[in-house]
Amino acid sequence: MDAILMPFNIGGSILVPGSGMHWATMVVYPKLGRIEYVDSGPAWGNPSAWHVVAAFLNRYFREAYGCDYPHRWTFFDHRDNAPQQSDGSACGYFALMAVDHIMDELPLAYTMADIANFRRRVALSIINGRIAD
Repeated sequence: MDAILMPFNIGGSILVPGSGMHWATMVVYPKLGRIEYVDSGPAWGNPSAWHVVAAFLNRYFREAYGCDYPHRWTFFDHRDNAPQQSDGSACGYFALMAVDHIMDELPLAYTMADIANFRRRVALSIINGRIAD
C-alpha cells in the first residue's frame, strides 16, 4: 500500500474546558495526488482540514526535492459512507479502526458493536508492545 495514514484531532483543546475534541483520519495517496477524509461523526468533523495537509505535503516536497509536487491534489470525503459512532467518545477508536482497515485493505465496515473488541486489541497491543491480531 502506498498511503500515508494520518489520524488527527479536529479543534478543541484540553486546556479549554468545553471546547470539544474530535478524531478523524486522513489517508494520503502521494502517487495518485489524492487525499481522503474518513470521519465517524460528520456533524463534528472538518473536511477542509485536507487543505492544511495538502499545503504541508507541498511544502515538504519542495524542501525535500527542490521542486513543486507534480500533481494537483484531489479530495474525497468519506463522511457519507464511513461507519458512524453513536456516542460522543468513540471517535478516536473509529479513527484507529479506519487506519487498521485501510492498512489491511479491508472495506470500512465496522460498527459501534465492534468497539469493545477493538479497545481490547489496543490495550493488548500497548501491554505486549506489539500490534495484537
